[in-house]
Amino acid sequence: MKLHRIALLMACAVCAGEMVYFSGGFHLPLQSVENIIPRLQLRHAPPAVVKAKRPRKPPLKLEPEQARAIILPAAKKHGVPVALVKSIMAAESNFDCNALSDKGAIGLMQLMPDTAAEYGADPTVPEQNVQAGAQYLRVLMDRYHKYRDCLKRAIAAYNAGPGNVDKYKGVPPFNETRSYVKRVMAYFHEFSKEGAVRVAAVAHKRRLTRIARAGTRAGRVG
Repeated sequence: MKLHRIALLMACAVCAGEMVYFSGGFHLPLQSVENIIPRLQLRHAPPAVVKAKRPRKPPLKLEPEQARAIILPAAKKHGVPVALVKSIMAAESNFDCNALSDKGAIGLMQLMPDTAAEYGADPTVPEQNVQAGAQYLRVLMDRYHKYRDCLKRAIAAYNAGPGNVDKYKGVPPFNETRSYVKRVMAYFHEFSKEGAVRVAAVAHKRRLTRIARAGTRAGRVG
């Protein structure tokens, strides 16, 4: 009985103490507690990194001759087929210098900022954008040159990254990538024919020029 009485007295003392504590205004209201918790969280949490979105510019599409003037030097410098560079450009940006994807890819060859930085290019400058894109294509072509489908692998890697191409030992089973490879290959065949016709026309023009010069020399001798 004594133990029960002692326990009852202790319980009453605790209740009385709590009543005095709260009635004396020593407690913090719930609202104050809610205000304190965010401060504690912000104090220990790392600062949020906010990436500023690049503003979109109006489309600036290149004319065929303008595109050719930018593509030729880049393709020649890095040993990449002109038709391939043009095909990637057509599929990526449709020749729009100001193209900007939702993922942050920039310009004619849709370079990610990290890729552009790796090749020392300003992706907003068309000439530098294409130079870096052609150089990256050269790297990918060298990487997969020993495979029969090297061109398709290089194109797929341009879209999905070399890691995925290596992982799946070829074109990855992504609908977007497979559609992209088909589109680029179609462009490649089309632009290769254009190039062949252009080369034939230039060769024919040079042949006519040689014939005309030969005739002129023969007339002078006669």
